[in-house]
Amino acid sequence: MKFIRIIPVFIFFAILSFLSYANSLHCPFVYDDYLTIVDNDSIRDITNLRWIFLFYITRPLLNFSFAFNYWLGGLNPFGYHIFNLVTHIANVSLLFLLVYLFFQEKGKNRTFGFLAALFPAVIFAVHPLFTEAVTYITSRSSLLSTFFYLLAFLCFTVFARNEDKRTRKIFYLAAFIGFFLGLLTKEEIVTLPAIILLYDYLFGEKTGRLRSRFWKYHWPFWAVLLLGGLVRLIIFFRVEASHNLNAIYLNFLTQARVALKYLGLLILPINLNFFHDYPPGGSLTDFYTLVSIVTILAILIFAWRMRSRFPGISFLAFSFFIILSPYFLIPLNEAMSEHRAYLPGICYCLGLGMGLAMISQRGEAGGKIFWKIFSLIIAGVLTLVFLYSTIQRNRVWESEVTLFKDALQKSPHSPRARDGLGDVHYGLGDAYRNSGQYEQAIKEYETSLAIKPDNLDSWVNLGISYGQIGNLEKAEEAFKKVLSLDPEYVKAFNDLGVIAVIKNQKDLAISRFSEVLRLDPGNFVAHKHLGDLYFKDDPKKSLNHYQMALKAKPFSSLRDEILNRIKELDKP
Repeated sequence: MKFIRIIPVFIFFAILSFLSYANSLHCPFVYDDYLTIVDNDSIRDITNLRWIFLFYITRPLLNFSFAFNYWLGGLNPFGYHIFNLVTHIANVSLLFLLVYLFFQEKGKNRTFGFLAALFPAVIFAVHPLFTEAVTYITSRSSLLSTFFYLLAFLCFTVFARNEDKRTRKIFYLAAFIGFFLGLLTKEEIVTLPAIILLYDYLFGEKTGRLRSRFWKYHWPFWAVLLLGGLVRLIIFFRVEASHNLNAIYLNFLTQARVALKYLGLLILPINLNFFHDYPPGGSLTDFYTLVSIVTILAILIFAWRMRSRFPGISFLAFSFFIILSPYFLIPLNEAMSEHRAYLPGICYCLGLGMGLAMISQRGEAGGKIFWKIFSLIIAGVLTLVFLYSTIQRNRVWESEVTLFKDALQKSPHSPRARDGLGDVHYGLGDAYRNSGQYEQAIKEYETSLAIKPDNLDSWVNLGISYGQIGNLEKAEEAFKKVLSLDPEYVKAFNDLGVIAVIKNQKDLAISRFSEVLRLDPGNFVAHKHLGDLYFKDDPKKSLNHYQMALKAKPFSSLRDEILNRIKELDKP
């Protein structure tokens, strides 16, 4: 195959994707972007790889990509959006190339092979369900893991079909490297060995047994998977979260419903929502949970029975649920997030796109022209509808306020969604606070607290908002409420210390920041403020606290200010 012939296709994908997401390029940071980027000191020095990788030890390559963006343009969201868009275009192109090479090898006629690759890639480029993955910067993990997933899978298929020993070695090594790099971006790539094995079973060599091919080609992927998976599970259960078997069981039941919800949104992408209030599965006696599990089993049984006649259908059906399987096994804070459908959604795009390509080949003689035109019209209409929907969906991301207003409007108001609704009001309060609309923020935090009165973050941010409008009494009242709920909540002590500084109550401020250090000896904020408080009266203590602050956050935005203060203290 001469790749120069399909370069115009890649240019077309770039133009189509740009049209879909051009109005998202100036969207601001929202929600978790502040945690992963704005307040992430580790990305401020791209040369300090140790700090970059250790800061986000389970997704170090993702964190490095943020450091790369910061190195290029600081905290300008535009560059981060460009990176996401370019990665999406690369994924669309890889999908096209993967399918195109597959059908070329199978000896299908050139037109069918081209359309079977083109249609799924076009649908993937513009489908509105994927806006969260592309437009929400923090969801870059889904984009990057999909890139390495497709790249590794493509390289393995080239390896499996090639007879030249040197070429086989090169592409096998490339597949393994792609898999390893994917493990450094997002955990869902752990399903790749299973997908490769499934592909080998359905489309691989018919001579020889699968077991012998497993021990010959597949075992290194599984070995890395088992080792990396074990380490990741230890980190998850011992550091990130603590879940009992009942929570895992309930999550499994919930994800059965969520998986079908993703499938429904792929088929009919309406009422897309940044915050899905998805209730727990409950039990097997719950009607919707039972129906969901039975439906999934029916799909998989049908796919298994079709494996000989229609291996493509079997492959796509099994792949969809295999890719989602990690979410069935490990409970996360949010049961459902649309960016998680980005990679498994490719299976739907492939099914729909290749179905249209098959329609284009129907009929004989003059009838073929009708079916080709018909399939092209359907594909064109779908593309335009999806393109328009994606552009419209991007407008929701123009600010945190519009994003959370949309979520608030679409989230259900049932008693089971009570806690989720409180989180939406909390997020809306953050959006107003980040945009300087503190009065509106206060209203949203108070609404959130009326629903979830024990939400410590809502109390803290309510106090901060009161402080911003100068109502220090109300602010102090909110922070003290936090401590009544959790006497060792460090952030509340810090904020009370800041209020004491504003009120010129030096001794009280020192007492509060000292309490912070008792609870958290390496707290940057407390060391910084104590350095300031001791600056005139006790230079030695001041210097010590400034040095401890730099040790806690060596790349803080206040680094230059602290260094200048240290220079002043060093003067004779």
